Amino acid sequence: EKFAVGLRKLNVKPTIHLSEDDFVQVTSGRSLCDVKGEMDINVFENIMRTQLKLYVQRQLAHAMGLSHPSDPAGTILFVLKQLVVAVDRVLCLSGSGPLDL
Repeated sequence: EKFAVGLRKLNVKPTIHLSEDDFVQVTSGRSLCDVKGEMDINVFENIMRTQLKLYVQRQLAHAMGLSHPSDPAGTILFVLKQLVVAVDRVLCLSGSGPLDL
């Protein structure tokens, strides 16, 4: 509940609505929470980074699907998607882990 309230305070449009099921999903079945069901700032930041990365990937995939095969923008979007994958791989190999939780 605190998490959902905090998201509403971000004052973004559209407003972010978080269900209990959403919370369970983004906290990996609450395994990222402490015994009180809360998370520290580092966990919160990692969750937000992961959700942003997933959003960007969805937007890239959607835009790629809309581009015409002869449109050079499709190629640029594909390269961007490959860069996202490569960054995750480098982070994983460096021991930092991928951006997802």
